[in-house]
Amino acid sequence: MNNFIVFLKKELKEFVKTWKLLILLALFIVNSFMSPILYYYMPKLLELSGLPGAAEQFDMSLASYYTQYYGNQFQSGFLALIFITCLAVVREKKKGTAILTLTKNISRPTFVLAKYISYVIWYTVVYVVSSAAFAAMIKVLINESINKHTIASFGLFYLIGIMFAAGAIFASCIGKNTIVSCLIGFGVYIAVFILAAIPYVNKFTPAMLLDNSITALSGNYENLLIPLLTCIGCTVLFLVLGIVSFEKQEL
Repeated sequence: MNNFIVFLKKELKEFVKTWKLLILLALFIVNSFMSPILYYYMPKLLELSGLPGAAEQFDMSLASYYTQYYGNQFQSGFLALIFITCLAVVREKKKGTAILTLTKNISRPTFVLAKYISYVIWYTVVYVVSSAAFAAMIKVLINESINKHTIASFGLFYLIGIMFAAGAIFASCIGKNTIVSCLIGFGVYIAVFILAAIPYVNKFTPAMLLDNSITALSGNYENLLIPLLTCIGCTVLFLVLGIVSFEKQEL
């Protein structure tokens, strides 16, 4: 356990020293401010465009603000998280530093788990900061405060990022180089994106958490249990497969 804590602290510091934290924070924060601002002024922009009736058909409900925000984070913030995490293990393997670390009483499962947890910790920090910024903008623009349902909404969407990080660690463990790892990580992302668009299938997959993140705003938690369990299950499965594959590799 002591070796794990020491290695985890090292990984947390390394994350800050590189460009990873800056890029992740920048993308999440930009979406937190720009998404609600652009959505708020969209009807006015449509009026200026001269399109008859376009502004009146624009849905300005609270759920629409969150839908827009989550969509932007899903398309840019989570992609950044995936690609950054995909580099966690494979770069160490390519540079030869992985084998050096493993000679210092660090087991392979400890190596992979410490990498994953360090990335999750910084993702959590970035997510909380960006969510708070988004909530502040919503308060300023439409005078809507956060409550237990909005916190639940943020929490459900957060879990998708945890799963993507696990998928990226798995990709980083099995990939022979950074390109392969990033392609595998992107494949996990695309699979979730496709499943979210398939009727009668998405409710059994983690993709349904996207919809649950929105419906939770009104206190509706129906059809939540199955996608929640599959999201947690996929997260654990990715981690186990990543560790098993890493243990069998020759470095």
